[in-house]
Amino acid sequence: MRIRRSAGARVVRADLEDHHLGRLAWALAEHGWMTSTLPWERPRLLRVFHPLVPHIGESVTVRRQRGRLYFLDSSGHTLAHVTRLDRAVAGLDTRLEPCSLAALVPTRTTT
Repeated sequence: MRIRRSAGARVVRADLEDHHLGRLAWALAEHGWMTSTLPWERPRLLRVFHPLVPHIGESVTVRRQRGRLYFLDSSGHTLAHVTRLDRAVAGLDTRLEPCSLAALVPTRTTT
């Protein structure tokens, strides 16, 4: 099955995606989150996760809506305008709070 793009939506250039996702990655690193990207991916995705729970996280992308660029999460919800890094980080902190709580809980060891 092929998914078609809407005719009116313009694709965000890769260099703009890299620029804005890079800025978000730095802001998230300051708040203790780890990020990763795959440079050959299109559209670019920024994967956000806790260092102690690397297999659970959120993906963020840059999309154009009504002529402006926004950060969107993996479910398609708008996090923030690309100039509002504080709002995007706060939204990801809220979504990933269970991950950070799980990282703080000591794991059981079986002996």
